[in-house]
Amino acid sequence: MTTQFSQPRDPVIRLSARAIFAASALILAGAFHLVNGYVLLQHKSYLETHNVIYHNLSFWGWAFVAWGIIAIVGGVMLLARSVTGAAIAVAIASIAAFMWFLMIFAAPFAAVVGVAVNMLVIWAITSGVEQDLGP
Repeated sequence: MTTQFSQPRDPVIRLSARAIFAASALILAGAFHLVNGYVLLQHKSYLETHNVIYHNLSFWGWAFVAWGIIAIVGGVMLLARSVTGAAIAVAIASIAAFMWFLMIFAAPFAAVVGVAVNMLVIWAITSGVEQDLGP
């Protein structure tokens, strides 16, 4: 007589239209981070750098490139209906909104758009995801 143990099933989430929007917007925000990182690394003359916090734009460029890649991965995980992906996506969008807030004096318009998109992502994920624990 053998006993078979069933593996615990990873919970999945149901995505509403808002959560699908959030995943798509997070992927778009990740692409926006990549573009901003590229500009910070290659075209520093496009930005105002008279503030002390922006003295090392190479650091900010690499930070935005890395964060863009992480945001795209988080958006894909959310589209894959992963509970972990939803939690990671909220954390990614929260930190990204703060990063954009720090860029407000170097690139004001881009910073306002970046903060707004990330806040929309947070709202859409937290209001549009339901956990499905069915068999």
